[in-house]
Amino acid sequence: MATAARGGRGPAQAARRCGPVGPGHQHHLPDPGLDRQRPGRSGIPLTASDVLTAPVIAAAYLQEHYPGAPCLLLNSGDIGQDLAGLTLARPGDPAPVDVVLAGGAGPEFSYQALNQAFSHLQRGARLVAMHRGLYWRTSEGLQLDTGAFRRRAHPDGGR
Repeated sequence: MATAARGGRGPAQAARRCGPVGPGHQHHLPDPGLDRQRPGRSGIPLTASDVLTAPVIAAAYLQEHYPGAPCLLLNSGDIGQDLAGLTLARPGDPAPVDVVLAGGAGPEFSYQALNQAFSHLQRGARLVAMHRGLYWRTSEGLQLDTGAFRRRAHPDGGR
C-alpha cells in the first residue's frame, strides 16, 4: 500500500511529478506485470510506497480539494486501505455526503447503490471518478465500468 507523505514524497507530490492528475488523465506503470505486493520482482527498483494507484491518487486529491468532506464510496472490491484518512459513509446511510467517489464498477453498482449516489448528487454532492473507463475485460467477456455510469449521473460528467 502506498503511504502518506514522508518528507514530501506522498502520493499527491509523486503524482504531480508524473504529470497532470484529474479527469481524463491516467498514469500507467511501465510494467503491466508489476506485483504491487512485491514490486522489486518486476525488475524495476522501487518500493510499495513508489506505486501510485487510482485510489491512492483519489484519496490525495480529495484530501487536498475536499478536506474532511464525508464521502460515499461506490466501488467493487475493498480499497479501504488506500483511502485511509478519508471520511467514508456507510452504504445505505442516509446522512448527506459532500462527495460521491466512484471506483471500479461491479456487483456493488446495484440499482439501490446507484440511486443513493444519484440522490446525493441531486443534493449538491460532487462526483469524483477514479477513471473514465466504459468497460473492462473479464473471464466472462466485456463488463460495464464506472465511465458508463459517470457520464449520465452528473450534469458535468464528474471530476
